[in-house]
Amino acid sequence: MIDVLPQVIDVDNLPTKTGYWLGRALVDLLKEHAPYEEARQKLILEHAKKDDDGELATKQQGDIMVYVFDDPEAFNLALKEIADEEIEIKYNPVSIDAFGDAQIKGTVLLKLGRLIKDDEDIPPLTVVE
Repeated sequence: MIDVLPQVIDVDNLPTKTGYWLGRALVDLLKEHAPYEEARQKLILEHAKKDDDGELATKQQGDIMVYVFDDPEAFNLALKEIADEEIEIKYNPVSIDAFGDAQIKGTVLLKLGRLIKDDEDIPPLTVVE
């Protein structure tokens, strides 16, 4: 959610009130996300291999560089423990109508998760054979 909010806030034709609301939600999410990121960085320092210079060892994996871990399973388990912690922000979800005529892809809207409420007046999808 944190990664797509800036994209949505910058969309043309997004109503000002909705953009402001999303901006405030982003600020609160980033504030709540900071302790997670600090803990994640600490886990990387604890579990990553060090090179001969004492720097964190990395390797190329596809198009990105990744850390090399002594025990990847132990790192992943520790990371999962902190990632499973839920953060809570005090925002009521908004209707999809709050986005007005803004051109936002459905996949992006899905990533906003609980910030968007389900509209009860939208009929469920039916399978046509």
